[in-house]
Amino acid sequence: MAQTSLRLLVSALLGRLPDLARDLAERIEDENRAYGHRDRVTRADLLDSCHDNLERILQVLAGSVPDGVDPLEAPRATGRRRAVQGVPLEAVLHAYRLGTSTIWEALLSEARNGPPGCVEVATEATSSVLELVHRYSLVVADAYRATEAELGTRDDDRRAALVDALLNDTAPDPATAAAAAVALGLPPHGRFAVVALRYDAAVDRPLTVPGDALAVRGIPSAWRTTGDREFGVLALGEHSPATVDALLESLLPRCAGVSWPVTGLGSLAEARWAAETALATAAPGPPRVYRIDDRLPEALVVSQPRLAGRLSERVLGRLLEQAPAERRILVDTLEVWLRGGRSVAAAAAALHCHRNTVTNRLRRIEAMTGGSLDDDRHVLCCFLALTAVRLLPAEMPLDTPAPGLASAS
Repeated sequence: MAQTSLRLLVSALLGRLPDLARDLAERIEDENRAYGHRDRVTRADLLDSCHDNLERILQVLAGSVPDGVDPLEAPRATGRRRAVQGVPLEAVLHAYRLGTSTIWEALLSEARNGPPGCVEVATEATSSVLELVHRYSLVVADAYRATEAELGTRDDDRRAALVDALLNDTAPDPATAAAAAVALGLPPHGRFAVVALRYDAAVDRPLTVPGDALAVRGIPSAWRTTGDREFGVLALGEHSPATVDALLESLLPRCAGVSWPVTGLGSLAEARWAAETALATAAPGPPRVYRIDDRLPEALVVSQPRLAGRLSERVLGRLLEQAPAERRILVDTLEVWLRGGRSVAAAAAALHCHRNTVTNRLRRIEAMTGGSLDDDRHVLCCFLALTAVRLLPAEMPLDTPAPGLASAS
């Protein structure tokens, strides 16, 4: 008897559905600012949504859902649409709470005008209405979050494509650069730099922290992982290279190459090349930042490996043919002497040996390299050849290092 009375009450509400949908839409607009923006949700859209959701809820209460109709499709469609429109989820759920009040008030009003006992029936149906609308709210939330995640993935893909376009195009279309600036949160003009890191998917995780940490310090950036490289585009503003380098070293877990500053987003392809070249000069050791402007001699070597290998062969060929222990001692002596301002005394102190020992080694090096270490040009060739030996081991391997440096004279 009670179920029959409830179905009669709900059937009467279905007959008033257009009015109920209009009343609910007005309540939602009055109490929810998010629905007041016509560029988000039009009145027609809101009316249709209220109509469809109320109709399905009432049909479920009355047991009259048409065959082949999914009663949960209405909340799913609403959740997807509101996520696309950018309506906050809490605002959507609040609209469903208003729907609960609308249905309950309409049921009670209809019951008061009905036969005796209908008010009790409507009151007893309260739990059913609450449970059903709660179920609809859960479906709405799930659909909203799934769509939001999908949209986020699409946005990430679009941002990645824009970063790729800027890093790879030597003359990007101004419209592309402008769109990229907006989508990536970068200024359209100014000074930029590119950061490059090696990336191994088996051991590394894509960087997620630097963007937020840099932004807090007034350096907007966009990051992209592609193949075996990870790139960051940094808007430098008025920040000095030293400031940026120190900040990057505190944030990045791996060695990084940093380009010289470039003007405008249209120059990022050049900056990418400079950053990757700087990264190629990285030496074994703890993570640090290698700025291209501080590594120009090394950059010359790594950017011309065939020429650098040929130079090493011509200048250091005989030296590198020595037994491993002897070769290591002579190479290290030459390197320490060059780095120490070509001072025999400084080299002897660094190598923990007598000055005469260093002098004797240098004379043997001159004999093997075929030039005088008093000749600046020959010294330059030796420096570049040594740099190639250090940075291009595949071209000119050093093999096993000697156990010590002070054992030979």
